[in-house]
Amino acid sequence: MGMATAKGKLSLSPASLSRYRSLYEDLVQKGLKANPYKPPPKKKRGRKKKTKPRNLIERIKDYADDILRFFYDFKVPFDKNFSERDIRMMKVK
Repeated sequence: MGMATAKGKLSLSPASLSRYRSLYEDLVQKGLKANPYKPPPKKKRGRKKKTKPRNLIERIKDYADDILRFFYDFKVPFDKNFSERDIRMMKVK
């Protein structure tokens, strides 16, 4: 990404985007396999219990577009420090 911004590009090349996206999806699948649902207790109704790591990996899977947005558009900040500073300043006033 550093080389692409140095060359004045606004996003990664389609080949690079595809490669990073598939790597991301592979890692998410490994995370899902490593964190299965907890086995339900005997004769218990309702949905299966999820662990905290399972919840996190499912959220990472569901919000993949938002998490990887800075790959598609370099103008998008990598973190949210600007918005946090703006909110903090509003609370102080």
